Amino acid sequence: MKKILIILISIAAIACDKYKAKEPDASFVIKQNDVVLVSGVDSVKYNLNFVLQHTGTADKVVFFLGTNAHKYSKADNKGQPADKYGRITGQKFTIPGIMDTITCIATTIGDYGNEIKQVRSEQAFYIKK
Repeated sequence: MKKILIILISIAAIACDKYKAKEPDASFVIKQNDVVLVSGVDSVKYNLNFVLQHTGTADKVVFFLGTNAHKYSKADNKGQPADKYGRITGQKFTIPGIMDTITCIATTIGDYGNEIKQVRSEQAFYIKK
């Protein structure tokens, strides 16, 4: 009887593991004129649209730009959710000559909502004319 009970508990523990959330990955790229820009190397041109593309693993992705990127943990700051493809299009920086930050928060959720995991990634770009 003890062996059967141990086996059943072991099976239940193994079965529950498959419903856990995967590890999220908040990596992303920024594209301007179909060119991928590298943080710390390339500059973003102001008043020219760019695309943010999430390249990691997540169930939900939210981007924070500019000043909001530094305040992403505030309750009233909702950020900009990515579409179902992990993209945000039509964004542009309007103030040249400054460094600006883009923060990405990736979230994964377990199959039954029993576990939520989040991870954050930041990239800084110089905005030029």
